[in-house]
Amino acid sequence: MSRSKIIAEINRRNLLKYLGNAAICAPFMRTLLETEAFGADRAKRALFFFYPDGMVPDQFHPTTMGANFDLKTTTKPFESVRGDIVMIRGSNYSTMGSHEAGASYCLTATADRGPAISLDTYLGTKLKAGVSLPVLRLGTGATFQTGSDKAISFAAPGVPSSIEDNPKKAFAAVFGGSPTTPDAGGAPKSLGAKGQKSVLDSGLSDLKALQTRLGSIEKSKLELHVESVRELERRTQIMIDQESGMGSMETAPSCNRMVDFRGFNIPDNDPVYPPVALKNENFNTVCDIQIDIAVQAMACGITNVVLFQMSHAVSPLTMDFPGGPGISKFHHDISHFGGSPDEHAKNQAYFMSKYVKIIAGMKAVKEGDKSLLYNSIAMSVSDLAHSDYHNFTSVGVVLAGQAGGYIKTGRAIDVAGASHGQTLVSTLQALGIQDDKFGQASGVLPGLV
Repeated sequence: MSRSKIIAEINRRNLLKYLGNAAICAPFMRTLLETEAFGADRAKRALFFFYPDGMVPDQFHPTTMGANFDLKTTTKPFESVRGDIVMIRGSNYSTMGSHEAGASYCLTATADRGPAISLDTYLGTKLKAGVSLPVLRLGTGATFQTGSDKAISFAAPGVPSSIEDNPKKAFAAVFGGSPTTPDAGGAPKSLGAKGQKSVLDSGLSDLKALQTRLGSIEKSKLELHVESVRELERRTQIMIDQESGMGSMETAPSCNRMVDFRGFNIPDNDPVYPPVALKNENFNTVCDIQIDIAVQAMACGITNVVLFQMSHAVSPLTMDFPGGPGISKFHHDISHFGGSPDEHAKNQAYFMSKYVKIIAGMKAVKEGDKSLLYNSIAMSVSDLAHSDYHNFTSVGVVLAGQAGGYIKTGRAIDVAGASHGQTLVSTLQALGIQDDKFGQASGVLPGLV
């Protein structure tokens, strides 16, 4: 590199970055090399996906168990990720009541709306090392026309957690600054500076040139060194961006903090009710933006626990919004389907498709030779099982992810009346937390491991 080029490139930010790379590299290079060589323990994550008003059992639960499980009307969206899920038939909520009791129970395993913390909150205390947000709680219509009696998440016993329905506010809370917007060509703009060449590119190109003159062992060592230094630069850039409120320039499917707002404008001050983010016609767009935020928050190591809430129990939603199933009746009304279950089954298939979108997004994030999904466990829950009967027998739970190899996926299991609370205990153990009780439940779910 010529002297003039060096002078041109070294501004205050680059100088800090170069010095930071050098300072970090020196004492920790051996550790980083050993980590790369022998494998790192990846952080495990948990995601909980709530959908409202139960389901139609015979259009949700598979008839065939094992690896050859069948998918019904509501669960057809899982076909593209069937190898990464476990369908659970026969687990029950151990509570009495209606929608509100099921909502309260699904993540607390505590009957009759008794005061308790929810599993997302508890995991936030256990998996908070190295993250800035112990729990990220995002919603789509979760706060529209509802009350505390329909809460599913509790920050303290009897104290409902806050759910963020506004993607603009969610983005600011997670990443800082303003959301990304597409440029004139349709590509998302980065929040960072454009066109800045990595300082390592020039230096490492000379190192890589040595590869042609090295033996296989020395060549492997050099490759390991190059990748370790590259990782240092990536981490340093993330820290710099966080300090300045700007996003990373990277476009890899891991941490890029690129969230496409799809041309959706959310005013800072919205005095009209319902606000833009809660309007029925915007439901699908808001949901997709929130999904992007959730996946990126996990990919960037900002949180290890996500709660994603679609509407709420006794949902006032109508599903005739763009991108929806085109059913204009109130969602809760349709859930009392009597002898005509098809519309409710189709509505719930829409929610399952959004759960699949999250699962696919997590799978696209690479972590070594595995993925974010592989290192995570995700769980769908609702406030009811059979929505027309208002019961809690054989609730519609689908797990996703392998929790770092702990869970064998690609199958359906029948747990023959086991408590859903045992699924919560199993989730704890899958994440390396050796508790054998949670809420009022004890023991693990039979057949899961």
